[in-house]
Amino acid sequence: MAVDLAKAGKSFCLIGKAGTGKTTSEREIMKAILSVLPPSSTHVFKIQGTGDRVENPGVAVTAFTRIASANSRRAICKEPELEEKVWHNVTTIHNLLEFQPEFFYDSEKDKDSMRFVPMRNAGNPLTVKTIIFEEASMIDLSLWEKIYDAMLSGTQCIFVGDINQLPPVFGPSILNYALVQLPIVELGTVYR
Repeated sequence: MAVDLAKAGKSFCLIGKAGTGKTTSEREIMKAILSVLPPSSTHVFKIQGTGDRVENPGVAVTAFTRIASANSRRAICKEPELEEKVWHNVTTIHNLLEFQPEFFYDSEKDKDSMRFVPMRNAGNPLTVKTIIFEEASMIDLSLWEKIYDAMLSGTQCIFVGDINQLPPVFGPSILNYALVQLPIVELGTVYR
């Protein structure tokens, strides 16, 4: 059912306990999306760690942490065809949004200061057609607002997570909101 929803361009939630096959399902979802994605649908991805850029199909798999994105990359790119096409499409949310330091004068503290801000926003939007959010229970509303601001209208969002997972450090989880608004595919059998 998740693959059918993905191919149809529908946003949905894919949930289940650890070991039920969520990450493996992501690989099948990625293959399904790539099979219907027009060749002209691309995005220029920033390569995590180097800052170089690569133009790849317009689908991204993101996670809050680098460990989660690395686990997804390993699982999705087990197949050489996917490794070749989407290796750099699996990244952290912060890398997808191209967070960079911004220097400014803080008048309250009367000194120069620095903060990190996303370079991808409404004025410089993401051109991906689909974003898969791995471990969506860890994404808080503040970060979601930044992602949402950078998305083009009609972007397909697939929220993958475990409702028993740790919540975000700050604020409520976007997965909670997605679960009451979108179709849910729940994986119930633990395989490991």
